[in-house]
Amino acid sequence: MHIANRPVMFQAAVSLLPFVSKKPLHELLPDEEIEVTQRAARLARGVARGLGDNFLSITTDTIPESLNNDAGAATRQAPEWIRIPSKGRCPYTQLGRSMIYQLITPSAANNHRPPVRSISLRQRGGVKGMRLVNYDSLMDYIRSHEVHGP
Repeated sequence: MHIANRPVMFQAAVSLLPFVSKKPLHELLPDEEIEVTQRAARLARGVARGLGDNFLSITTDTIPESLNNDAGAATRQAPEWIRIPSKGRCPYTQLGRSMIYQLITPSAANNHRPPVRSISLRQRGGVKGMRLVNYDSLMDYIRSHEVHGP
């Protein structure tokens, strides 16, 4: 990792905080904040190693306002993309991994047109990558199955 990428690595770790914390950031205790921050930094480092230095150069997001100490009560904004949980349930929808894969995978059941958008981030020619699910698409699908009335 190059020294020039450290601010970008910090930004990546900050962006991962809501995913790692498993509860709203403003509800974390001081000890939990340290643990969550360390896990987010390790995750950002691992993603950077897996995808290479070129991937870090495109990560230029600023620190979310909800993490700014002057922001008062932190408000959690919906993300644009979410990761499929490796174990347990999605922290946003409580859907399990297999259900999410059913929604994003083309199959005969959905006429080979998955109802939820997803992308795979990987280096050109690479075998491994990271599957991300479009949050709005997933929530639209869930809302379309809402039952109204008695």
